[in-house]
Amino acid sequence: MSTSGGVRIEDLQYCHECAKAFPWTRRKLDKAKLAIEQHATEQGISQEETTALQAFADDVVKGSVSEVQVSGARATLQKFGPAGAVIWGGLTDLAAKTIAAMMKP
Repeated sequence: MSTSGGVRIEDLQYCHECAKAFPWTRRKLDKAKLAIEQHATEQGISQEETTALQAFADDVVKGSVSEVQVSGARATLQKFGPAGAVIWGGLTDLAAKTIAAMMKP
């Protein structure tokens, strides 16, 4: 198991030097963004809101979301119905993993 300063590489979500998502995180992000795109189209969500929600997903992985972004994302995902809750759960999981990796000594 690879480590970087006591943290398992597999637990990290993005490169702290270049800010790009690692391949395992990129796959999760791509899946989340595809789900966002599909459900946004089905629900008639604007392209602007869809793009903001997809950018929010990127920021979640970097641990750089603001309270305003969280509020906006939550409001948009509520328009998705039950699928919004599933997408929110996936994004919350990514955020938790990012924070947990950042907090390891």
